[in-house]
Amino acid sequence: MEAKGDPEYNNLETDAIRYYPMGEVTSQILGYVGQVTQEELDQSQGDVVKKSALLPDKSPMTYKLGDRIGRAGIEESYESYLRGVDGADIIEIDAQGKPLRVLRHIDPIPGKNIYLSIDADLQKVAFNALKKGVEGASSCCGAVVVENPQTGEILALASYPSYDGNAFTDPKRNSEVTNYFNDPNAPMLNRVIGGTYPPGSTFKIVSALAGLYSGKINAQTQYEDTGIMSLGPYTFANWYFTEYGKKEEGMMDVVRALKRSNDIFFYNVGDLVGETVLDEVAEKVGYGKKVGIDIPGEVDGLLPTRAWKEKNVGEPWYPGDNLHMAIGQGFLLATPLQVLTSTSFMAEKGSLTTPHLVTKITSPAGAVMKEFHFDPIVKDVFKKDYIDLVNKGLAEVPQDGGTAWPFFNFSIPTAGKTGTAEFGDPKNRTHAWYTSYAPVDNPQISATALVEAGGEGSNVSAPIIKDIYTWYFNPDKTHIKSLDSYAIATESAKALGE
Repeated sequence: MEAKGDPEYNNLETDAIRYYPMGEVTSQILGYVGQVTQEELDQSQGDVVKKSALLPDKSPMTYKLGDRIGRAGIEESYESYLRGVDGADIIEIDAQGKPLRVLRHIDPIPGKNIYLSIDADLQKVAFNALKKGVEGASSCCGAVVVENPQTGEILALASYPSYDGNAFTDPKRNSEVTNYFNDPNAPMLNRVIGGTYPPGSTFKIVSALAGLYSGKINAQTQYEDTGIMSLGPYTFANWYFTEYGKKEEGMMDVVRALKRSNDIFFYNVGDLVGETVLDEVAEKVGYGKKVGIDIPGEVDGLLPTRAWKEKNVGEPWYPGDNLHMAIGQGFLLATPLQVLTSTSFMAEKGSLTTPHLVTKITSPAGAVMKEFHFDPIVKDVFKKDYIDLVNKGLAEVPQDGGTAWPFFNFSIPTAGKTGTAEFGDPKNRTHAWYTSYAPVDNPQISATALVEAGGEGSNVSAPIIKDIYTWYFNPDKTHIKSLDSYAIATESAKALGE
């Protein structure tokens, strides 16, 4: 309750304040509320603010200066459902302005209840694992997102650094809010859906599918890794050759190439299929456009084409561009959610359901008003043999000799793909990726982690996913919940007998 003006209760106003009990841990999901601006009122014909394009309500939403409106996250997308109707008291006052009696009372109407797919405990584990991974790599920033690939339900979503939505309704924390917007590390940015990065070797999932889909390669196709591939006067090296003293890896088929993340194999695939097929396959599995998650701020990423390069770079498309694109480099950009979407597509053996957060909406009394069920939006676009072959390679990545060494002795069979993406950094730093699903035979969970300028995906991002899986698959979660973020990995590993 807030009193304005005369201390004798003139202009008494009751205000509703939103409270977020998990603070920064869930802020990128929930968003925050802020006061409606005069500009917003002016742009919406004085008193009607434009509602969510995702879920427009039939009734008008009226606001006045001083009212709060949802911004970012669920608060913004579902504003028309969350917002109720203000109550009021009509009060008789005397000549001095003192209240005499209440003439009429109008009860407020509460907003609707929104139910999310987020697992609160898993969200804490994911946020803490991400924070630990980012800080351990001396990075500034990162993102992690976890999904049930069978339904498209998002189980956890975190972007780091983050912000506390409670600061936006506490006048004593105005300086904190200012710092959020001025921070060069952009804590207000939801990196899961709004950050774009070269996906690096996580894109080899697409390249493998593209090679098979085009008919240019099959299960028996092999290329010899001699460390370097030549294309005209240009040479393109394998990462293992460069990093570990000119080592060669011999003959590679698609399964072993995925397991070892072999660049030479995928350079050859890119040279064979070209950017048109790579673009076509990538778009089918979630790249190059918004995947449609039900919170604002999602961006398209970038699937480059010849026309795009000519227009934006002023150069033709060179054969070497196909090689770079096939290993997730060059002009290609993706969000962590898009990388997760391609992974969930593989987990579901070629079926893709729109990622979403809200599962149902009920009235204040609990009556169900709307339940959300999503059918696959992509299905049966690739032959089962192609999906199975690529998945066989992904299942080898966390096995002995693969690139995801943190999972070598993990008790649950998992599949995944590491990624170490160059991004033109003057210090030669790389983005660290790991994307995964588990268990292999009947995937219940898929997850993607990114650490900006963090180093190698196997060293930095794979342990983040391992922390998440360790908690998720442990039947005794009660003792793990009480651990601090830096003890989760160690204690959980002991619980699984590692």
